[in-house]
Amino acid sequence: MLDQAAEQVWKRLAACLIATVAGVGLAEIATLDVSYVANRWPDKQPPSVAFFSANDRSRWCTVWSLVERGTYRIDEIIQRPGWDSIDKVKVDGHFYSTKPALYPTLVAGLYRAGKPLGLDLDQRPHVTIRVLLGLVNLLPWIVALVALASLLAQLTSNVTTRLTVLVAAGFGTFLTPFLISLNNHTPAAVAAILTLWAVWPLWSGVDKSRWRFAVAGLLAAWTTCNELPACLFSAAIGLVCLRASWSRTLTVFVPAAAIPLVAFFATTYASTGSPLPFYTRYGTEAYRYVHEGIPSYWMDPTGIDRGAEPWWAYLFHCTLGHHGIWSLSPLLALAPVGWFVSLRSKETPRADRELQALGLVLTAWILAFYLAQTKNYNYGGNTAGLRWAFWLIPFWLVGLVPVLDRFGSRVWMRWAVPVLLSVSVFSAWYPVRNPWQPPWLQVALESLGWPGYEVSPAGLPAPKRTWLGTIPQAVGSEIELTSEGPGGVPQTLTIRLLARTADRATIEIVQTQGGARDAVWTDRERLEVDIAAYERGDGPDKFLTGATSNLDERGRQQKLLQGVPAKAEYRGGAVRYLKVPERPQEAYRCLVATAHVRLRRTAEMGELSYRRQVWWADEVPFGVVQMEDLVRDPVDNAILSRVRWQLTRVDRP
Repeated sequence: MLDQAAEQVWKRLAACLIATVAGVGLAEIATLDVSYVANRWPDKQPPSVAFFSANDRSRWCTVWSLVERGTYRIDEIIQRPGWDSIDKVKVDGHFYSTKPALYPTLVAGLYRAGKPLGLDLDQRPHVTIRVLLGLVNLLPWIVALVALASLLAQLTSNVTTRLTVLVAAGFGTFLTPFLISLNNHTPAAVAAILTLWAVWPLWSGVDKSRWRFAVAGLLAAWTTCNELPACLFSAAIGLVCLRASWSRTLTVFVPAAAIPLVAFFATTYASTGSPLPFYTRYGTEAYRYVHEGIPSYWMDPTGIDRGAEPWWAYLFHCTLGHHGIWSLSPLLALAPVGWFVSLRSKETPRADRELQALGLVLTAWILAFYLAQTKNYNYGGNTAGLRWAFWLIPFWLVGLVPVLDRFGSRVWMRWAVPVLLSVSVFSAWYPVRNPWQPPWLQVALESLGWPGYEVSPAGLPAPKRTWLGTIPQAVGSEIELTSEGPGGVPQTLTIRLLARTADRATIEIVQTQGGARDAVWTDRERLEVDIAAYERGDGPDKFLTGATSNLDERGRQQKLLQGVPAKAEYRGGAVRYLKVPERPQEAYRCLVATAHVRLRRTAEMGELSYRRQVWWADEVPFGVVQMEDLVRDPVDNAILSRVRWQLTRVDRP
C-alpha cells in the first residue's frame, strides 16, 4: 500500500481530475443544442427543443405527460412539432412510450418539484432540460467517479494504474457524450459503479457494515431496473452479500433491493397494464399499426434498424467492427487481458479473481443475450456506440487494473497505453454534441466505399421530366394547390382536365395571386398534351402539342410544366406519408421526387440553385399532393426563396 503522503497526492490528483470532468460535463449540458445543418434545412429543420433522437424524445414525452396531464399516454404531446418519436406503441387507441416507466416517472417527479422554481418544458424547454440533465446525469456521474477513485485505491497501490483508469473513465468512454441525453445507460452504469464500491469491502472481507448491504441491494436492483439483462449482475451481488452474511442479506439487502423492484413493476403496470414493459411486445400489433393513414416506422424499419445481418457479422461489428466495444475504445480491449492475467495467477486474491470473472461472465452474457434478439440486430439504432453494453463499462475499467499493474512498467505498454487511450478519447468525443449519430468508424468505412445500411430508393416506375404526376381519365377532374406568396399574399394553382381522347388531353392551369374574390393577377394556360409521349417520359418540349407561332408562349408553357427554369429529370422515389389541408386527418402515401438545376440568370448574377420537390399520390387527380420550390445561393447555401404548394381541394366528377 502507499504511504500517507503518496495517498494524499493520489487524492489531490483524483480530485483535480474529477473536478475537470465535472466542469467539462457542465459545459456540455449548459451548451447543448440541436445542430443547425444548412444543407439539410428545411427537410430536417431542428426542432425548438433540445432532443437529439427518437429515444430521448420518447422519455421526455412521458415526463411531460405525467406532469402536465397526469397520464402515461403521450397522445397529445407527440402532436407538437419536435416531440414525436418512433419509439412509441399504440394500445387501445392511445400512444405510449416504449421505454420502461420508472425512470421517466422519477424525472417527472423532479420536473414537478422544479416547476415552482421556473422549470417549464413548454415555455423554457432548453433551460428545463439542462437543469434536469444536470441533476439526473452529471451529478450522479461525478459521485460515481468519486466512488470509482475510492474503489481503485482499494484494488491497486499503483498510482499510474489508478490515474490511467480514472482518466479513461472520465474522458475515454461513451458515458461522456450521453450526459446530454436522457437515457437509461448513464444511470445503469453509475449504479453499477456505486454497487461495486459499496460491496467490495464485503467481498474482500474487510468491512461488513449493514449500510453496505443496503446500498448494494438498492443500487444493484436499480441497475437491473434500467438494464433488464443486468439481473445476472444483481444475482451475483446477492450471492456475494449472502456469503458475507446471510442474516444481513435477508434483513437488509433484500428489503433494499425490493424498493426499486417494486417501484419498477408498479410503474410498469400503471403504464402498460402488465408487469412487463412495452418493448417486450416488439413485433406485435402494438408496434405494427397504421394511424391516420401513416404506418408505424416499425412495420418497415429503414437503415440500421432493418437488422438484416447474420449473427456472426453482428457479433463482429459489436466487438471489433464499426460499433465495436474494443475497436472504438481500444484501451478497454486490455480488459480481457486483465481477466486472463487475474484468473491465471495463483497469487491473485479470491475476491479480485471473482471480480474479474464477473466482468468476463457479464460481457459474455450480454453479447449472447443480444445475439439471441434476432428480430432487432440494430446495434441500439443510430448511435455512437453499442449503447446496450454501456452499463458494462465499469467492469471493463476494473479489468484494466491487473494488466496495467503487471505490464505497466514495460516499454511497449508505456507506448501502447497512450495510443489506445487517445483513440478511446477520440471515439468518445467525436459525438459529444450529439450521441445519436453513427460512430466515426462507420462513417469512415462508408467514406471508403462500404455500402452501409441506408438503402437508396428504388426510383420512379417511369422517367419523369414534369411535376405533373398523372393525367386523369375523367374529364372535369380538378385539383387546387395553395401557397403563401410574398408578403403573406395567398397564391392558388388550379389544374383541371378539360378534354381527353385516346391520344390527346387538354389541361388548363390557372395561377392566381390573392383571394378568389380579390385576385391581384391571374395567369391562365391551356395545354395540349400527347398522352403517349407524356407516359413515355418525354419532357414538355416533346409532349406539348397544339399549333402556336409564339415561341415565348411555348417556352413559358414548357417551364411551367418543368417546374424549374431548365430541362431536368425528376429523381427519387422514396415513399413518404403526408397530411395536407385537403385531408388533414389521414395522410396520403406519396412518392417523393426532386428536379434540380443550376443556372446563371444574368451575366451580373452568380449561379443559383433551383429545386422543385414533388409529392405524388395515385389517389389524387394529376397526382400532385405537395410541391416545394427552393432557390439557393450555392456558394454559402443560403436560402433565397422557398414556396410550398399544398393540396387544398379535389374535385372528382
